[in-house]
This record gives sequence, structure tokens and C-alpha cells, in this order.
Amino acid sequence: MIKKLLHFLNQPYPDEDDLRSVITGALSGGLIVSVILALFQPFGLHEAGSDVYYYCMVFGVISVVVAVIFDLLSVYVLGLRRDSPDWTLWKWVVSITVMVLLIAAANFTYISYAFVGSFDPSRFGFILYITAAVGIFPVFIFGTLRTIKSLKANQQIAQSIKPKTSDVVNSMVDLPILKSKATFKIDTQSILYIEAMQNYVNVFFSDGNQVKKEVIRNTLTAIEKAIPTPSIIRCHRSYLVNKDKIRKVEGNAQGLQLYLTGNDAKPVPVSRKYIPIFR
Repeated sequence: MIKKLLHFLNQPYPDEDDLRSVITGALSGGLIVSVILALFQPFGLHEAGSDVYYYCMVFGVISVVVAVIFDLLSVYVLGLRRDSPDWTLWKWVVSITVMVLLIAAANFTYISYAFVGSFDPSRFGFILYITAAVGIFPVFIFGTLRTIKSLKANQQIAQSIKPKTSDVVNSMVDLPILKSKATFKIDTQSILYIEAMQNYVNVFFSDGNQVKKEVIRNTLTAIEKAIPTPSIIRCHRSYLVNKDKIRKVEGNAQGLQLYLTGNDAKPVPVSRKYIPIFR
């Protein structure tokens, strides 16, 4: 039982970290908080009388503001990549827990000055309890159901995909190196996949029975433009893959995983945005 739980918590979590997704997620969470408070009016909130819905809205707005700030700091300051394969359910749960603690602190500050008129740290535990009851448990249930739903859907998609090879002759290309006249010359049919690593890309290619790696200083977009062959395609924000090298496709909650011929090290991820290319 414990092993199954740990295995499930280590499932990749289907998340996005672009600005639109951050704002949309925060607005959805704030709306859920407001609706739950308005419907059930827990923890004495009903005593607010005619102002109850106003306070429900205020707590929802506080949740939205804190969530947006937290997500932006996580993604753009701390550099957490929430669309990467190592962004798992348990990491998402920890992230949400920290966010809820920050929302609780913000709610406590608002309540202290709006109702009490002073800041009393001894009451923080009660506010934390309220915020956790309203926030953590519904969100955790939502995250669990979302993971299960995405996992099943992507596994079904993976089973329907049959790897195909293109009728492409060997084609030599010169991959540009940033701020240099030098290039890296390579046969595109030897490329397995290309991975972005900040200001560099890692080009993984087969050389006989070996898999080799070449590190090139450039962006993934620039490298993609330098490769004209249709067999090298974008499958993720951080990956290009040679679709002629695909030997097996599996699904997880984030999307698909491509297992390549001659590369047993790790699968190449396909994010949900790019799944239609492979169907």
C-alpha cells in the first residue's frame, strides 16, 4: 500500500508555468475559495451578516494575489520548471502547501487589522486551520483526480500511436554556434534528440553503436530553424526529437514519453501541446 502511494506521488504532474496558466489557475483557485466560503460560511463567517459575501470575495482576491506572486517567484526567480518530467505530484503538493501557508498569513494579516485592530500572533494557528480546511484538502483532491484522469487519457493515446519512419535521405546540416563562425556539422538521421539547457543545447546522436553528446551554445529555437528535415520535430518546450528513431511510446500524466532506438538512458517527453503531432 505504501509503495503504491509513493509510486503514485512520484507520477509526473500535469502542470503549466506560462503566464496565462499561472493567472488562470490563480483565478480558478480564488473563485473556488470564495464559492466554498459563501456556500458553507464556516468558522463563524455567517456572523458577518449582510457583509458575508463581501468578505468571501475579499478572501478570494487575497488567494488570487498571493497565488500569482508565489507562482511568478517560483517560475521566474527560483527557476522551477513545472512542465518538466521531474515535476511530480508530491512536489506539486509541497508547492501548494507552501502557497496555502502564505495565503493563511495574508488572510491573518487582513483579519487582524480589519476585524481585531491589532496583530495577535497567537491566533495564527486558528487562521491556518481555516485556510487549510478550505484550501489544502479540496486542492489535493483536485490534483489527485487530475493526475489520474490525465494519466489514463495519455496512456490510451500512447497505445494508439504507431511509430512511423520518413522517406528521408541522409542530410548534412551545419548547426550554428552562438557568437562564433564555427558550426557543428552533423547528419540529421544520426540525431536522436536535442535538449535545451539554459543558454546551451545538448545534441544527442548515434555514432555507430554509441550515443554521443555535443554541447552547443545556442537556443533550441535557433537550432530548430537550422534543421530543415521534417523528421526532426519539436515535442516539448525544451526538446526536439527525431521521429524516425521512435521505437516505443508510453503515456504519463504530463503527456507522452518517447523511447528511442539506440538510447536507453531516458525517454524524451512530449508535452500535451505537441501530442496531436504524433497522433
